[in-house]
Amino acid sequence: NTRIEVLTSELRGRVRDTVPAVRVRVTDTLGVALAAVRVAWSTPDGGRVEGTERTDSTGHVSARWTLGGRAGSQRLLVQVGNPRFTPAQAVRAAALPGPMHALLVVTGDAQRAVVGSSPRPIVLVARDSSGNPIPDLTVTATLTDGSLLDTVLTTGSDGRATLRWTLPTKPGDHRLEVRAAGAPARVVATASARVGPATVLDLTRQTGASAGKVRLVARLRDAHGNAVANASLSLAATAGALSGTRIKTDSTGRALLTWTPPTGKRGAVRITATLSGT
Repeated sequence: NTRIEVLTSELRGRVRDTVPAVRVRVTDTLGVALAAVRVAWSTPDGGRVEGTERTDSTGHVSARWTLGGRAGSQRLLVQVGNPRFTPAQAVRAAALPGPMHALLVVTGDAQRAVVGSSPRPIVLVARDSSGNPIPDLTVTATLTDGSLLDTVLTTGSDGRATLRWTLPTKPGDHRLEVRAAGAPARVVATASARVGPATVLDLTRQTGASAGKVRLVARLRDAHGNAVANASLSLAATAGALSGTRIKTDSTGRALLTWTPPTGKRGAVRITATLSGT
């Protein structure tokens, strides 16, 4: 004939914080207070509790409950009297994540991709000191070069935010820095942009050649004008002699050669440079 009434409702707080005092009243079914009844407290979801062990003259008991480290719903069990006859009463509290402790790159760091392309998205996660993800946190990204679809994002329910980074059109190493609102924590992701496939090949005549010879320069570039180095070119001439029929471009994407015109022959001559495999 025992009635257990939890007088504290809508408990909530950050993980590992102490919530307002939990108060319970024990009466019989007629509402008469039951004094000196033994009460036991337990926290099955972690944390700790310090509570009175018997009801007072008005049938009340109270406890101080410090939440555990796991975010979400947590329980405080109140066992009144003999557990064989009276089931434990559960008091629930909403445990919110603690202050942001770490901002981490989950995927997408240290990538290599072609200039001007969009590599794998960079996924970040914000966590508190207990490892709980922190939702609804504003993060701001800045970068040395390239572009971002969004520079200000909000973490989802899983504490994650996804950045889509388009690399610059110049090769090299680049950095992206992300900061969380209201916290000094920051994280850096890097990407290395490499030269794209060759799309432009030109062959031009240079001045200053020695007598009887023509100096030529072949230049190889990608779609963004970056030099394509160490590429093998094949050369052919319809007349005369070339200094080489297979040459490689240097670090500036250039290859130099000379052409010696045929003796005693007049008319147009075609010299062709071809990138091997294309």
